[in-house]
Amino acid sequence: MADPLRFAYFLISSRSVLSTPVFFFFFSEQATNWDWFSEKIRNAGRPVKVLNLFAYTGGATLAAAAAGATVTHVDASKGMVTWAKENAVSSGLKDAPIRWLVDDCVKFVEREIRRGNHYDAIIMDPPSYGRGPKGEIWKIEDMIHPLIRLCAKILSEDALFFPGQLLYNRTCTGRSDLHDLHRIKILERSC
Repeated sequence: MADPLRFAYFLISSRSVLSTPVFFFFFSEQATNWDWFSEKIRNAGRPVKVLNLFAYTGGATLAAAAAGATVTHVDASKGMVTWAKENAVSSGLKDAPIRWLVDDCVKFVEREIRRGNHYDAIIMDPPSYGRGPKGEIWKIEDMIHPLIRLCAKILSEDALFFPGQLLYNRTCTGRSDLHDLHRIKILERSC
């Protein structure tokens, strides 16, 4: 099998018209991101805990686990989490240290704050609009800034990476495609 950091077997459909499931060998448009954070995880020289929010079918989860991280995979869709688990099996990562959760991402982070849990890295790929498992509404324009602020509270002191840091750094260099990021100052860093 190819390096799971760049390629993964994903189950296309468990309801295939064929008698066996169909698998697709797939190169993701996210491969550059997966390579970037996988290298950070491999080079950390210590155990790394990763939180993957809005984790969908698990591409980033599998890349982080293959790089050696312990991963918490959170998505509001039970079907997506089931699919992600199947993708882990298909990619040879069935026994990787992955915690699979069906939950509202904001509520999960709020509970992690109360529990005092911390992560060395946070990955998120939120939709522009969606619903949580109990019908909670997610609208990126209303929710992303508060979520980033919440996530900053569960970062370990020696965190490897976090979306707010990336957004803040892009704001400093003037290369951000997102508007109004100057309002977010999560990490106290000068340009």
